Amino acid sequence: MFGGEVARLVPALAGGLVAPVCVYGSLRGGQPARARLVDDSDVVAVAAARIPGHRLVVAGAGAGRWAGCAMAVPAPGGSVVGELLVLRPDRRDEVLEALDAYEFAGYCRADPRCPYRRRLLDVLLPLNEWGLGRAVAVPAWVYLPGAPLHALRGNAREVPGGDWSGWVSVDAPALVETGSPTGGFW
Repeated sequence: MFGGEVARLVPALAGGLVAPVCVYGSLRGGQPARARLVDDSDVVAVAAARIPGHRLVVAGAGAGRWAGCAMAVPAPGGSVVGELLVLRPDRRDEVLEALDAYEFAGYCRADPRCPYRRRLLDVLLPLNEWGLGRAVAVPAWVYLPGAPLHALRGNAREVPGGDWSGWVSVDAPALVETGSPTGGFW
């Protein structure tokens, strides 16, 4: 899917454009939030990525304003499907500020009510998809659930395969409308 990006990705990462952003939910390509917050001209390269050691879960209808929120939660052996966005150096700070405002839902980064926290994690680039034979770990910013979302443990459902884009069009509307997630993760 992202094979054509390898020619831009490798030089961008090697050229010191460190700490790209790895998105896994409503900020992935084709989702409305991505179109509102990240202009294609702000991105040097996009690549398929995986967040190892995590599983993807979604808050159900009983979660109130957080219903439908995707969360990458720690899980040994788990893996979340995402996209690595390498941002233009001259736009990186502004794009991260826009993403922070969206993910932090109006709260200050230090506020305990902030729903997500931006953390630097190693994500895996499956270079074998490009014929390079293996996956490579790259440090990237990832938005992980903060205290308000962790409090919703009993009202969360695991997304099969850890892939938001395949799940959101099929299962998300029923989960949010009916309020009956089948099977909790925690």
